[in-house]
Order: sequence, then C-alpha cells, then structure tokens
Amino acid sequence: MDQSQHNRLFIAIFPDENMRSYLRDSIRTFSKDARNFNFVPIDQLHLTLEFLGNSVSNDSLDLLTEALQQQSGNFAKPKLTLSTLNFGFPSQNMPSLLFWDIVENKELKDLTTQVHDIARSLNVEDIKRYKDHAKLIHHITIARTKRGMSRAQSRAIKAKIEQTNFGEVPSFEPQHFSLVASTLNAKGSTYKEIQRIAL
Repeated sequence: MDQSQHNRLFIAIFPDENMRSYLRDSIRTFSKDARNFNFVPIDQLHLTLEFLGNSVSNDSLDLLTEALQQQSGNFAKPKLTLSTLNFGFPSQNMPSLLFWDIVENKELKDLTTQVHDIARSLNVEDIKRYKDHAKLIHHITIARTKRGMSRAQSRAIKAKIEQTNFGEVPSFEPQHFSLVASTLNAKGSTYKEIQRIAL
C-alpha cells in the first residue's frame, strides 16, 4: 500500500436489504423531480457515525483500523429505525439534502461516542479531533439538490412529502459498522468500504 496516499474517510453503517428496499421506494416517489436531484445510488446509502477527515494518511488509517478492531464485539448495539423524511435541515434557508431521520436512542449515541473517542485517542493530526456528534442529526441521505432549484420547487417537494404516505417505516439491528473512503465527483460522492468492524 502506498503510505503517501491520503483518503477522505468516515465511519458508517449501511442499511440491510429490507431498509434499502424501503429507501428505494421512497426515492421512486420523486422520479418526476429528477431534474432537481442527484439521487444516491441504493448501494451507497448509509448512516454516518463519524467523519474522520479529508486527507487521512494510510499510516493513520492503519492505526485507526487496528484500534477499532481491538474493540471488535464490544461496541454498543443500536436498533436503527427510520423516522421522517425531510427536505433540508432546520437551519437551512435553501434545502440541499433529502434525507430520512433515524430515531435517536441511547445505544446509537453511545456507539457514536465510542468511535469518536477511539479516533481522538490516536492523537494524529490528519484525523479530526473536535467533537461534532453532540449536534449530529443521525440520518440517511437519499438525494442532493442540483444547482438552480427555485424556492417554488422546494416548496413543492416539501408539499409532496407531507401528502405522501410512505407506509410503515422499517427497523434493523446492524451487526457491524464500516470504515469508508469517499471520492468526490460532479454528482456528489462515491464510497468504497475499506473495513468492517463487528459490533
């Protein structure tokens, strides 16, 4: 492995097949609005637990992987349940994401804290150390807006969400989380799973 290489990395949980099918159906609801969105490919849908940094070296990645594997099987084990579909975060004047909230629970908060503390304990400069999970909204993004989306179009999307019955939301209990590399491109990002860590 080229140790001079740097990586844009995060820690995430990928949904199971049942939840992916539900998310796929919710994406199809907006098929007529495709001119306004870049939809996330089904196999790329995920819940982010911790963003690690834009330029993490392979040396630091190896240290982190080893530290996480040492705790394999000893992490909090959350049950993940979709909550509501949202267009934009509360603080946004112009929404940029279409996403499903995840129901917050103690185990999910504990897992997020655990992975952050392990990453922070390495004390390496290229893995971010500041704490952002206190304000983190756990969610799964299904689409990002394209440039030029008008306020009227945004209102129409929000109205469609309010008028749509998405049916009973699914839950699942993950058995592992993943270290993931992200590559930015014109349509957003593509993701590659590097390592799985058992909960």
